[in-house]
Amino acid sequence: MTLAAIFPGQGSQCLGMGHALYQQFPYIKPWFQEAEEVFQLPLRTLMFEGPEDALKPTHIAQPALFVLSMACMEVMRHEGIEPGFAYAAGHSLGEYSAFCGFGVLSFSQTLSLIRLRCESMARAMPGGMLAILGLSMHQVESFLQENCDIANDNTPQQVVVSGDLEGLHAMKERAEAHGARRCVILNVSGPFHSRLMADAQKVLSDAVKDLSFHEPKIPILTNVSALPKTDPLLLKQDLVQQITGRVLWRSTQQTLQALGVSELLEIGSGRVLCGLAKQTIPNVSCTSLATPEALWAWHESHLG
Repeated sequence: MTLAAIFPGQGSQCLGMGHALYQQFPYIKPWFQEAEEVFQLPLRTLMFEGPEDALKPTHIAQPALFVLSMACMEVMRHEGIEPGFAYAAGHSLGEYSAFCGFGVLSFSQTLSLIRLRCESMARAMPGGMLAILGLSMHQVESFLQENCDIANDNTPQQVVVSGDLEGLHAMKERAEAHGARRCVILNVSGPFHSRLMADAQKVLSDAVKDLSFHEPKIPILTNVSALPKTDPLLLKQDLVQQITGRVLWRSTQQTLQALGVSELLEIGSGRVLCGLAKQTIPNVSCTSLATPEALWAWHESHLG
């Protein structure tokens, strides 16, 4: 059995996330406390008690998702139930979790980068994102507006476009005219993974210039390449490019399957990535590990 760890990105957050882990495993509490200090936010209250809408802003959702993913990894390692992963990947923000989870960056370094990422994204040019369901990336590319970019190629039938709001509304009309099953303007604060994030990319590039990246414990498939990499320099380059680059998640899943991965473990909140896997590589199983019950159930069924 060949396993890959996959880490969710923004949009996977949910009310109550991490509460059971926090209550049952006190050794993860300092991780939450450090994140609250770095971001100057009551993250635990927002995650555990809500209100749910309070989890949507980028500067809250991203640290919350990252901390929960790292807490899950820490519990698996501390309890001696971490499986032998062969590969790792993360969707957008989840790439930071993959880097931290497998030794490229420390927890503190990653928190600082995520804070900088959130702040620089918030200052970027205005715009948004549109999810198009029922059309392929190549179909969407055929009528792509000049002021829009494909941000996420998630599945054979799910594409996300970023751009200014005028361009997105035009894309919605064009997609529906081309037979899209559904089009949804996403509740995000900017045109992520597009050329409109160029200023944010420069900020991150300057921040990581003198930061030491380490070789990961296992190969990590990066968003902009969909290929497994271990060279710290290449990982740094891809992390910077990700700010404006396309998230090649469909290709990432297909590459994992081609590498012989038989099961994906989604480490963190929700089951978004398992849902994408079901649409893209249905022969590869996927399990979400975000609660103590899920962690122990998977361990007992596979390694117990």
